[in-house]
Amino acid sequence: MLSRLIILVLAGALAGFAGEPDKAGQHPVLHGVQVVDGNRPIALSLIVFSAQDYSFHVIDNAGENDTAKFPDMAMAMKTNGCVAGCNGGFFSRKPFAPVGGMICGGIKVSRVNRRSWMKGALVVRAGRPALEEGESIETTEGISDLLQSGTWLVRNGKSETDNSREKIARRTFIGHDAYGRWFLGASSPCTLHELAAALRASEVFAVIDVQSALNLDGGPSTGLWLKQSPDDFYLQELWPVRNYVGIVPRPK
Repeated sequence: MLSRLIILVLAGALAGFAGEPDKAGQHPVLHGVQVVDGNRPIALSLIVFSAQDYSFHVIDNAGENDTAKFPDMAMAMKTNGCVAGCNGGFFSRKPFAPVGGMICGGIKVSRVNRRSWMKGALVVRAGRPALEEGESIETTEGISDLLQSGTWLVRNGKSETDNSREKIARRTFIGHDAYGRWFLGASSPCTLHELAAALRASEVFAVIDVQSALNLDGGPSTGLWLKQSPDDFYLQELWPVRNYVGIVPRPK
């Protein structure tokens, strides 16, 4: 019953947001997509932007004594000058620590685990984002922001087929096409296998041709925020998370 309620609420929140592809210099655009060709309808929210104008900043949410620094994602984004963002990677609650590598604004919080089940990482060098294989990161020199996560959902334009776990949950993810357009996204409850297939569905292709996509933490961690007028869009997380991924303007 709860899963059905979340699907309906998210689907309603996304209605009417689909729009034209973003243009250079344009504020990140929120697209709502319904994918129906699968075991269950999946509602996707995609915040799409050009890497020519924006990049990513990993935000550390560590406060004192295993508490969160910010009360919620919206405050974290506004405080750090972000125009949009989502929750970040996996973490432990006690201690309140990231699982896998994490670098925030040039400060190394934790090391990349090259043998981890989290095979991918968001990496920012000189303001340019990339999704890379975790095991290929031998040095963090020159990296301003990094977040290790997994599993891979799409690689080289093809859905990953080895996401066989049947757990159904809300999902958060990050990805890009082949032309410098990136996105942050959230989904209604589904399996990782279903999400991987949905990201290559025709309904998503109409918005962006996903070439790579990496799963972030999901379930109660899932949150997505976009600064817009007259009211900000906010799919709120259900508990405090250890880190966030924010979209920030690139210096001109």
